[in-house]
Amino acid sequence: MYKMKRKRIILTLIAVFIILFFAFLTPISVKNHNHPKQGKKTFLVKKLKGKFRTYNFILPSVKKIKHGDLIAFYDTQTSDTKLSKREVLVRRVVALPGDIIKIDNKKVYINDKQLPENYELFFEYRLSLDGEVEAENIFKGREIYHIKEIQENRAFNITCNNQTASEIAQQNGVVNIRLLSTAKGKDTNTYFPKDQYFLWNKDYFGPIAVPRAEVTIMLNFRNAAAYKQLIEVFEGHKMFVSQTEVKIENNKINEYRCEGNYYFVMSDDRDYGEDSRHFGFVPANYIIGKVVW
Repeated sequence: MYKMKRKRIILTLIAVFIILFFAFLTPISVKNHNHPKQGKKTFLVKKLKGKFRTYNFILPSVKKIKHGDLIAFYDTQTSDTKLSKREVLVRRVVALPGDIIKIDNKKVYINDKQLPENYELFFEYRLSLDGEVEAENIFKGREIYHIKEIQENRAFNITCNNQTASEIAQQNGVVNIRLLSTAKGKDTNTYFPKDQYFLWNKDYFGPIAVPRAEVTIMLNFRNAAAYKQLIEVFEGHKMFVSQTEVKIENNKINEYRCEGNYYFVMSDDRDYGEDSRHFGFVPANYIIGKVVW
């Protein structure tokens, strides 16, 4: 009788543990666009309060998110699919609600201070060889991605971290390895908010304030494109913009009070990863949780 009771208690405790585990944590398999290595990766995510989650009252607030956290969130670019059915993305938070973000020659500034980024980042470099050494011998055993040959066995564009680039620079046959950067005002068509008044690209972006709940932003036809998705898709208000006025729900306005909090995320693959520089802000209620493993 005692053994049966003990067994029942153990089984109950195991069941409770499993329930709590899946209530607070969830494994998520996603395409790993946060890192230059392609393919799916499974992350363990600590759930946070989110959209349509029935047990929000027991979950931590998204206010627990800090600069540098990896988060999992639903794709913000799809609008005709139920939220829980959308692709899940994993990116790193670089700016919180209310922050002013600016990217200047690849360096990230938050509220006019350079963001300390103590995690592995990948950038694109131009590698020049003297032709006497085989490129394969330089690449062998190193984490190098997105290899593009520019001149046969003489010049390559490669993606790697700073440490790998420094190691390559010391190798025999290496003439030069330098960080590649897009000039200010160039190649702006594919970057948020894809508008003539915003000549931003992956290396020169902003400054722009990340929207925060209950904070009013000034609106005019020059900056309206940056907030169109927020107002129409995320907060559900019809917006009309011309060169003479901005209207929301047919009311002429020159300011807008944000209803929710938003985040700015970036891929650790800074030159090839797709992130807020491409698709804009991430609403707090689209966030599933923080990556813990």
